[in-house]
Amino acid sequence: NSFLTKRGNHYSSEMSSPVTAPDSCSRLSSYITYGNISVKQVFQKTKIRQKYLRENKIRTGWLRSLNSFSSRLRWHCHFIQKLEMQPNLEFTNMVRAYDKLRIKRNDHFFLSWANGTTGFPMIDACMRFLKQHGWINFRMRAMLVSFASYNLWIDWRITSKYLSKYFIDYEPGIHYNQFQMQSGVTGMNAVRIYNPIKQHIDHDPTSIFIKRWVPELQNVPDEYMQTPHLLSELMQKKIGCIIGKDYPKPIVDLKLSTLKAKKEIYSIRSTTKAKNQSKLAYIKHGSRRKNRSISMFK
Repeated sequence: NSFLTKRGNHYSSEMSSPVTAPDSCSRLSSYITYGNISVKQVFQKTKIRQKYLRENKIRTGWLRSLNSFSSRLRWHCHFIQKLEMQPNLEFTNMVRAYDKLRIKRNDHFFLSWANGTTGFPMIDACMRFLKQHGWINFRMRAMLVSFASYNLWIDWRITSKYLSKYFIDYEPGIHYNQFQMQSGVTGMNAVRIYNPIKQHIDHDPTSIFIKRWVPELQNVPDEYMQTPHLLSELMQKKIGCIIGKDYPKPIVDLKLSTLKAKKEIYSIRSTTKAKNQSKLAYIKHGSRRKNRSISMFK
């Protein structure tokens, strides 16, 4: 009720930022996961609220937000259906052409990511927040997975098992499908590589969230918050934050690792084998909305 009448007014514009999302999102996911409330009940209550807003011609952003929210309820069921149709998606790439990706394990990269000590403030803050609260908004989840899969080149089967222990709203159908999507192995979804520096600028421009969850950076000047490793040695000593000691240096070169990941993914994506398998995956799991087609695989 608080979401539908108070907190959800700016859902569509505030759900992406870890600063505003805890209040502006419904926070119903864990209750849905454990069966305390059903998706049907949430959907019907939302419809009643939408009808009220339309009849009373309330145009303050509510309808846009609730339309966005109701569409995510549909996607919730869509992803669960995928795992029901193909249970091995928990541990098998949707498109098997990608099976030879990320076969080498880098324990240093994994532990740095898992502990929130990658040297990328937005990544580290989100991981620390998630591990304490058991929840974080979707965009930041996607960013954490994207960074691990593309920039650190860690297999999604390793990271998905790790985070499944922390999400209080852990739902296997959503969890494993999203990990595959954000790792580029479904073949039918766009390759989205989330730049943690851009996410920092877009969704925590004043670094309120960063400074709370990465207190080591509390005294870093605003202009260096996205890249504290670029601080001069003199400035590091002055503010009491030695990069490499008090806070780690970036464990990878963001630009180079992104370029390498794209090269690897698209080299497989462009093969006939991958295209054919992707088409079959789309026929089996793709959206049934009329405005979508499989012509992109021709």
